[in-house]
Amino acid sequence: MKRHFRLAHPGGLDEVATISTEPEAVTVTRRVESTRSKGRPVRIPIKLCQGGSVELEARVQQHKLVGEGFTFDRDDETALDGRESYLYVVVHRQHTGDVIDHVTGSTMPPGILVGSYAAGRVDVSDSRGTRIALDVTRDASAVSASDSPLVALALIWCHEGWAELALEVYPTPGGTRAVDHRQLYELAQALPEELRDFVLESGVARPGLIGSGAVAEAILL
Repeated sequence: MKRHFRLAHPGGLDEVATISTEPEAVTVTRRVESTRSKGRPVRIPIKLCQGGSVELEARVQQHKLVGEGFTFDRDDETALDGRESYLYVVVHRQHTGDVIDHVTGSTMPPGILVGSYAAGRVDVSDSRGTRIALDVTRDASAVSASDSPLVALALIWCHEGWAELALEVYPTPGGTRAVDHRQLYELAQALPEELRDFVLESGVARPGLIGSGAVAEAILL
């Protein structure tokens, strides 16, 4: 499957990019549209893909392009069977300090690694390499498989008002959808018991109402 993106530049020198998803790799290619250049493809083998998933890596690469100003143009394939959903968590700059204090000052759930690399910079990752880089000077975001322990952290951050959550539905164009109260409940119920216990012990008390921004509140556990 190949997805196409476009970035308009003054003077008409538009830049185009493609993300090609194959069973064993993701390839990202960027080039100036008006030239004959084929660009320089960057191939990411599945062993280096985030979470060991080409679908998840493709979504990560898409977020990078969108963050640079690219907009989605089209899909070569618009309908595929076996769509997968991932949790997309965004921590805005005004709250990254709160989240950093939480992950550095509290016991983390099983499977979470926390590394400090510079003043005001902390990386949080799971055992499969899914990662969110927290920096007090900028927003932070991550796309996580629904069974990752990062989901437990994201639910707590959402409850505290530090993060916003959405579902990434692959491969539909514009597939980011705000998490509603039903989906919050389903995410919590799907957590392994030790992760649900971690969420409870972190202050989301039973019956555990969790706020999901301007959407609604949901019974978490």
